[in-house]
Amino acid sequence: MKTLIVFSLVTIMCCGLIEGQTKEEKQSKSFQGLPNAPSAVANPAPPKIAGESSERVEPVRTQPNRLELTHRVIRSGIIVPPLTPSEKFELSIRSATSFTALGSALFGAGTRHLTDSRPHYGTDKAGFGERLGAASLKQASEEVLSYGVYASLFREDPHYYVLGKTCNCGIKDRAIYSATRVFVTRTDAGGKSVNWAKMAGVASSSALTLTYYPGRDRDVADTLSGIGVSLGMSMVSNEMHEFIGDAISKIRNKNPDK
Repeated sequence: MKTLIVFSLVTIMCCGLIEGQTKEEKQSKSFQGLPNAPSAVANPAPPKIAGESSERVEPVRTQPNRLELTHRVIRSGIIVPPLTPSEKFELSIRSATSFTALGSALFGAGTRHLTDSRPHYGTDKAGFGERLGAASLKQASEEVLSYGVYASLFREDPHYYVLGKTCNCGIKDRAIYSATRVFVTRTDAGGKSVNWAKMAGVASSSALTLTYYPGRDRDVADTLSGIGVSLGMSMVSNEMHEFIGDAISKIRNKNPDK
């Protein structure tokens, strides 16, 4: 029952936000003048981001289809136009129901089950099922709140832009860039901002665990520790998005016939 109440509150909040910004959506659709918007006219290079080289290659402006636009990870060298609130909400749902999200929930539930750590549901099959359910709920609430609700409120871009080789920089610079995207992000206007949406989403989803975790796991200190773990896992996720393409490319080069 508590789980249903939590989902209901999140859904009502999201729907109200989207309906209240209908006018803003219409304006965003015709948005062409900002640095992140595709245009036939040359646009100034986006602001320099920590970890990027000064020899950065100018990103390509493109008009992706809706499926690409609402995918959280954007290919190297591509800049997409700003999302409307409804598109951000769609992106958050797609991210929360992706195979990556499922894998993350399974990994988290599995490691906690093996170590019998928070949340303490026991070490039998039923305990694993409860851990998996709790991990999936926390993952989903974090994605929806971060990329849907708060990204709309703070007018931030929820995408992760793969830096790749467009910056002509080394692995270290790319690793720093991907890790810091948890704390730094693009705005809808094409500038740079503190990633308030991500941090607020992580904090809110961790706070929501107090409504469905066992009583012994509702300690404030443990909740704060959980926020740190979630931010760390987000950094790891960004690193994977940044370098997985390189790994796949190397494998294909070793096996050119495949």
